[in-house]
Amino acid sequence: MKRDILAVIFIFIIASCAKNDCNGDLDGTWQLISWQSVDGTHQVADKTSGIYWHIKLSLVKMHKPSESLYYLSYFKYTSDSLFIGNTYRSPYDEPASLTELAPYGVPVDGKYRIEKLDDDYLQLRSSINRLSFRKY
Repeated sequence: MKRDILAVIFIFIIASCAKNDCNGDLDGTWQLISWQSVDGTHQVADKTSGIYWHIKLSLVKMHKPSESLYYLSYFKYTSDSLFIGNTYRSPYDEPASLTELAPYGVPVDGKYRIEKLDDDYLQLRSSINRLSFRKY
């Protein structure tokens, strides 16, 4: 009997500590494959730029594997929008402004409209750019 009670307590502890994906298809690692102006007349970057976004819980990590510097940002996700918020520059976790994220396609206001999202593809639109990602 004592053993059964300990087993039940252990199961509750493990279950309460688990952090499940809370963003559905948005969670995961995304590779930028296309970055162009909203009107489609100017291509800014493609998959050779090496830009990755890692999304989990309430954080997005933006980085280029060729660089040691990366950014961690809190975000808010709704069914049709993504808002990038407080940002920190790593590896030293210093506060950073959204203007530092311009090389990763983040607008100054941090606001995106989600045009398409499924388990393989993500397309974001800001006021000036359209970013397309593939799940990596």
